[in-house]
Amino acid sequence: AGVKDLTWLRPDGHEMTDGDWHAGGRVLGMLLSGEAADETDDRGRPVKGDTMLLLLNGGFDPVTYAVPTLAEPGTWVTLIDTAADHTGDAVPGGEVTVPGFSLQLLRY
Repeated sequence: AGVKDLTWLRPDGHEMTDGDWHAGGRVLGMLLSGEAADETDDRGRPVKGDTMLLLLNGGFDPVTYAVPTLAEPGTWVTLIDTAADHTGDAVPGGEVTVPGFSLQLLRY
């Protein structure tokens, strides 16, 4: 349906280019679209999933990521944060900081 199932993102929220892959950075994001599921229910209707965002930081310094703005209403919520002992927090202000050597998994 013209929806990408997987998009690799830079911290600024834009899709990674070929040059970004060869730049040797230690940070990246992976956006999995819930709209791109190719499954159907027993009546043949498309089954939509949650949109997920995985943010990785393999460097020493914290990195601030711009989270994508999606067309449908909703909120990004933290499911996993390897640098913190709490989850379930809504992401305020359209960005999230990922400490060094950690990852965060968000659901929309």
